[in-house]
Amino acid sequence: MNISVRSRSNYLRLCILYLIIPHLIFFLGWMRWYIWLPALILGLVTVRKFFTPDTLDLCNETAEHPLRIEWRDALPVLLILAWLVFSGIGGFVPQRWDWDKHNAILYDLMALKWPITYDLTDVTFYDVTTHYGIRHYTAGMMYYVAFQLPSSFFAYLTGGSFIVAQLALLAWCFIGMLFFYAELKIYFRKHMWLITLLLVAFSGMDILGKFAQASCPPPPPIDDIDAWIWSITKLEYPSFTTSMCWAPQHLISTGITTLLILRFSKNIPLMLFFWAINIFYSPFTFLGQTLLVGYFMLCHASRTVSANRSDIKHAIRLFLKPLLSIEAITGYAIALVLGLMFKSKTTLDYPQFFFMSYRSYCKGDTILGSPQLTYAVVLLAFCFIEFLALCLVVSLANRHNKNCKQPKALFYLCTLALSILPIFQYSGANDLSMRTSVPLMIIVFIYTLTALFAKNTSVFLKIVITVILLIGAANPVIQLYPACDFLVNELDGDLSNTPLLINQKLAEKTAAAPNPSMLMNEIDIAKLYIQYEPEDHWYFKYVFKPVAQPATPSNQMTP
Repeated sequence: MNISVRSRSNYLRLCILYLIIPHLIFFLGWMRWYIWLPALILGLVTVRKFFTPDTLDLCNETAEHPLRIEWRDALPVLLILAWLVFSGIGGFVPQRWDWDKHNAILYDLMALKWPITYDLTDVTFYDVTTHYGIRHYTAGMMYYVAFQLPSSFFAYLTGGSFIVAQLALLAWCFIGMLFFYAELKIYFRKHMWLITLLLVAFSGMDILGKFAQASCPPPPPIDDIDAWIWSITKLEYPSFTTSMCWAPQHLISTGITTLLILRFSKNIPLMLFFWAINIFYSPFTFLGQTLLVGYFMLCHASRTVSANRSDIKHAIRLFLKPLLSIEAITGYAIALVLGLMFKSKTTLDYPQFFFMSYRSYCKGDTILGSPQLTYAVVLLAFCFIEFLALCLVVSLANRHNKNCKQPKALFYLCTLALSILPIFQYSGANDLSMRTSVPLMIIVFIYTLTALFAKNTSVFLKIVITVILLIGAANPVIQLYPACDFLVNELDGDLSNTPLLINQKLAEKTAAAPNPSMLMNEIDIAKLYIQYEPEDHWYFKYVFKPVAQPATPSNQMTP
């Protein structure tokens, strides 16, 4: 059945509610009254406007591409659920080591008073307590916690069980992926089971890089296939499945908001709102989306000027009007408050040019005569393997494709951005390239599907695209293999060796410890998620609520 315009508007309102729930919890639970009260008023005015008939412009939901709910959606929905479970969300299969951090933050948000502060006196990790040679004794959590916040809050309200928190996180991610799926379905109404499978399998041809790198010691483990180039330089464009296995907070909300930005590119207030709220989920993917927003703003300026050449002042007013709408102002306020929080942290690594941090371990520094030449060739090979080969074929396929509704210039812009991004590095693991690339790769995915399913794409180009996608699918298969192996060979009906119950035991142990913080007791890189001396930091003093006493068994949150 087709969903009516009113029902489609209600769907979008539910999607917006899903995206802003973490912001509501964070502002009300962490901020001082003179921050959360204006934010609440502004938010209520914005929400009220969302319920007016003309606000949610369904500009791309045409009669040719209606949003539909059908029984055939059951298969892709089950596939999405399996994808989440096999990626480790919920704790039914082994989790990647990044989940140590995710679970620790989830537990601390559930168990400790907000805003969270820590006593570092008895913390044994030197890298946590010491920064630039200075020993610190107090810290406060300062991180983008939108991914864990709703689940931890729900677990706290229902009794404080960490099992409930983990299952609630799985449910929260599943709801988010349903919105992601619904947005995809607006663009592609047929073959949704295949499109969902392609979403799981979409990846660069990392297996080729792995084979090429096999003779260059030290080779990375096979399950770190995305990191095939790390023996030369820390650079990675993760597959969607890799992001789901390691850091789903950078994929799920980013997928929803990126597709919403694309769909509402002519509705400037909504586009700016969707862009701004993603900063709390992932500041890095927010930066990637900034490129998309900038492009659509240029298109908006061009349309406005072209339609009002005789009256430039009127054109300027028309250009500025949507930028000063209540939706856009709410987005600016959210981005400003949270952006200042991220910017004010003093425990972050500083960005540097990749070239300046060039390192080569492959047969010395003179593989091709000089480190610089080696580096340049390696970067070119990386781009070709990860996205450039696919983008070249897709651009040929879409060149004469009249059914491609999205501007081809956007595709070329994303390709160019993905080519330039490797020049820069941020943080020890270079999260800049890993995370900022996600929204850009989502755009590439949309254009790839458009070319693959277009009737006027030649059979030869479809075969080439399919071959590239099949080679890339080796990465997701390798990422998901440990979960399959565990379920077949190790589970044997005993849930006690699943992360779900192991993490619960760890939570019980943490609750009884002198310092009842899983983040401080278990994570040796915890300084990436904290701010030292919160009692002296301006954000804790003037934005966050009065700093609570550092975590002890006596001041844990109790339902």
